[in-house]
Amino acid sequence: MTTLKPSFMTSSLAHILIILILGSSLLLVRLGDRPLGGSEGRWGEIAREMLLTHNWIVPKINGNAYRDKPAGSYWFITLLSLPKNRVTETTTRLPSALAILLSALLLYGISSKFWDGKIALLTAFIFLTTYPIIFWGRTANADTLTLAGTLACVEFFLRSWGKSGTNLAWLYPFFIVAGITSLMKGLLGFVLPSLCVFPYLLIKTPSLLRSKRFFLHLLCSFLIGLSLFLIPPLFDYETTHAAQSFYLIFKENIIRFFHPFDHKGPFFYYFYYIFVTVSPWSLFIPFLVVSLKRHEVFHDEGNLFFGTWFVLLFTFFTLSGSKRGYYLMPVIPAFSALLAHAFQRMDKSGSSTKLGRFLIITPVSGILACGIIAVLLPFFPAAGQIPREIIAVARPYAIPVGGIMIVAGGVSLLFLKKEKVIRCIYTLGMGIFILFCVAFWAVFPAIAKKNPFVPFCRKVNMATRGGAAAVYGSADRSILYFYLDKIYLPYIKTPVSARRFLEGTPHSYLIVKGQKDLNSLNLKHPKVIVSEKREGQETYLLVSLQGNGKAIQ
Repeated sequence: MTTLKPSFMTSSLAHILIILILGSSLLLVRLGDRPLGGSEGRWGEIAREMLLTHNWIVPKINGNAYRDKPAGSYWFITLLSLPKNRVTETTTRLPSALAILLSALLLYGISSKFWDGKIALLTAFIFLTTYPIIFWGRTANADTLTLAGTLACVEFFLRSWGKSGTNLAWLYPFFIVAGITSLMKGLLGFVLPSLCVFPYLLIKTPSLLRSKRFFLHLLCSFLIGLSLFLIPPLFDYETTHAAQSFYLIFKENIIRFFHPFDHKGPFFYYFYYIFVTVSPWSLFIPFLVVSLKRHEVFHDEGNLFFGTWFVLLFTFFTLSGSKRGYYLMPVIPAFSALLAHAFQRMDKSGSSTKLGRFLIITPVSGILACGIIAVLLPFFPAAGQIPREIIAVARPYAIPVGGIMIVAGGVSLLFLKKEKVIRCIYTLGMGIFILFCVAFWAVFPAIAKKNPFVPFCRKVNMATRGGAAAVYGSADRSILYFYLDKIYLPYIKTPVSARRFLEGTPHSYLIVKGQKDLNSLNLKHPKVIVSEKREGQETYLLVSLQGNGKAIQ
């Protein structure tokens, strides 16, 4: 049995307030200013149809069942949309933002079980200033909800088990939360927290392997959690008499792991992508590796717990055949804790090794150099493959962004010279925080305004009012349905059916994507009613036959 520190609720309220202020600033401000993009349309459209049809069991896009993901993540969006009875960009992303904010608080509580409040606060601070955390926290997805559920399971474990090694009551809330978490993205809700907790538990209490009482409670609690996870598929089966929900559980969790059908990647994919996953703090990975090597992991309970967490989850995702960058998000809390403790240990030692100082000075100096380059950037002509509209929007921010990096890097170096490592890291982190604020509050919304897709959909809504509209070919996208005011639109797959629709239906319109799809229709007298103007990409078109519609400017 290990000795753990006081619970989360007795931690410093001042630290909690700081986390809430920093997290809310990064996650909630101007959350809905950008239109939905990519897979976000799936969450927005499914929630919109749930709200309109009151069918909360079978997720649907344009009236067609979409069971690839459990319904849980869509429920949160729908619930948050109930007050105004409308799904918006803000309500679509709000569950992700709140999940990350909750994750930061839970991580603070988990870290404070092993170390003092200062290290726990630095852990949460590093976590909140990791770019993928903020990016996905401001994006509709199920992974952020899974992360929050995983941390909640770990908190239940540490809160109860730390008081007594024989207390097994934590197993029930652990698996209940795991079952609810699995409603977000599948069986990962059970796997991830189990990998975080049970190997560490067996290392500290190997006698549990011989305990019938432990296995009895483990089985009972797991079955309770599993039953919670299976309730929606059972309701789906009872309602539709289709067993597809059960098959997709097997397909998306088991088959995807051992024999992936998409998102394939090489075995070593995460070995280099980890530097993206924990950016910009990945600059300090060499420092962390050296620090852990010089100080035995097993001499510190926190390092043992978070080190086991990181290694096992990283190994699990590496062994999986299906690989995507954001799958690795659950290792970020463990990395943040390990790095925070390494910084604190170096700060308390009073004197650092030459290698340790070098591994901190180098990335800080690199940030200072990047700031100088950013300040000079507006005076050089644009080059490369970056779209012109992005360069035009970002250029005015180059000098202030570069100035922030110069100040943060310069002051950090001064603190480091005085052996004030923690002050150096907080200064650097505040520079990162301000950069994120500039990016998510100003730069990204300004870039989004250059996207003509949403204005195109508004014009389509106006043009097709009182007429019949359909979607053809590759224009079939969830984000398109979200921004159109019709709940169901006929989807036409073949050119013959599309021509019949236009020729046989009065005042009919067809949404197509790109000139190639339009040419495949072989229409004699096509008329483009609305066009999305976008350089270098396929544009969406609303077409009709001559005399069917009026052009919208």
